[in-house]
Amino acid sequence: MTLGGLRRRTLLAMVGVASVSAVLLALLILVSVRSQLLRAIERGLVAETRLAAELLRQRATDGSIRALDEEADWIGRLTSARVTLIASDGRVVGDSAEDLTALSKLDNHGSRPEVVAARRSGLGTTRRFSSTLGMDLLYVAVTVDHPHVAIVRLALPLTDVSEQLRAVRRSLLLSLAAALVSALAMAWLSSVLLARRVNAIAAVAQRYAAGDFAASTGDDGNDELGTVARVLDDTAHELGRRLTDLRQTDRVRRDFVANVSHELRTPLTAIQGYVEALQDEVPPDLAEARRFLEVIARHASRMERLVRDLLRLARLEAGQEPVERASVRMAAVFSDVVTELEGGLEAKAQRVVTTVDPRAEVLSTDGAKLHDALRNLVENAVAYAPASTTIELGARYENGQAVITVADSGPGVPEADLSRIFERFYRVDKARSRESGGTGLGLSIVKHLVGILGGDVKAANRPAGGAVFTIRLPLA
Repeated sequence: MTLGGLRRRTLLAMVGVASVSAVLLALLILVSVRSQLLRAIERGLVAETRLAAELLRQRATDGSIRALDEEADWIGRLTSARVTLIASDGRVVGDSAEDLTALSKLDNHGSRPEVVAARRSGLGTTRRFSSTLGMDLLYVAVTVDHPHVAIVRLALPLTDVSEQLRAVRRSLLLSLAAALVSALAMAWLSSVLLARRVNAIAAVAQRYAAGDFAASTGDDGNDELGTVARVLDDTAHELGRRLTDLRQTDRVRRDFVANVSHELRTPLTAIQGYVEALQDEVPPDLAEARRFLEVIARHASRMERLVRDLLRLARLEAGQEPVERASVRMAAVFSDVVTELEGGLEAKAQRVVTTVDPRAEVLSTDGAKLHDALRNLVENAVAYAPASTTIELGARYENGQAVITVADSGPGVPEADLSRIFERFYRVDKARSRESGGTGLGLSIVKHLVGILGGDVKAANRPAGGAVFTIRLPLA
């Protein structure tokens, strides 16, 4: 079974902390034990050295090297330490570890640190490696009131300390191994419990993200994770109550628009039909009546377009227009749009120039929706561009996308209006928009159409004058 990321990191962190703590504790114990052992041995050796000095002072000898060496041997057997007797000039006059022959070859000990310290204060201690015995020794030297000996020195090998430390080290290693196993088990258990709680909180969060805001029935606990879980629950429930209110409001709004549009469309259709019939029947000499009928027909037509655009926008926002993808040729789409708007173009003596990059000739998209988006943009350009100007349609390849542009030579869009031009009912020139018969919804419909095709649309001003609308769509 593989461990999750949080659980694995938690387990590793716990084991790491436990391991470092155990190792540091073991090192501290070793250092402390060694220090205490050395202090205990040193205290004992100081006492034995002073006792040896007192024994030597009380025993009478003839002062010969042989007699003094025998005294050193005798004291050495009593103390189990190496005993060295040093004369006032630093010569070794007795040593329990050396015979008479070797005794004469020993170096002068007058400059040894413990001897120097003993002469200065009556007591000298030091630890160092003995080249004679080949091991570390503890040296203790004291002065003695004796006619032939000035310093009594005892030396004790520190092998016992090493042996005791090795025993302590073995015990510590066993204890350390046991502690690490226990720490691993506890860390594993803690990580399991922590991961279980975190996974439970994550599952609840995913359920909330999916829109299920049912109350959580688990026990959150009283620690920090419990606080997080309770805050998450409270926040999600509050958001759920609001994401519900908003959905209901939005649904009511869409239903209202759809219902109103539907209710308006039926009488408008009837009005248009009767007006057209009356127009056909009114004699030419009744010019005033014909003019009234034309006004009625124009406004009825505009209202019908407004209702139609509202219904289209409501369907787009509700996701009720599925995308039906097919291979679409841009030249054919441009041609169909120009043909549909040919009457308006001829009325203003405008012409359309199209340019299609071969790499952007064929798109996989919904041709009908792309056609409707371009028709709205070209119709907008026809309405705003002056007479006898050119409207440019283009399609090019750029960074894996098809870039479709509609550019005119009109007044352009004020910079302050560029960010809002795709909003519903937003008009740059309100009076002119009404005169052109616009509903104020065309660009908003364009934005929604391009959005469901997986692209985006932007508006900008051309350096030479006029506006340019740019649609970016994926090629595939």
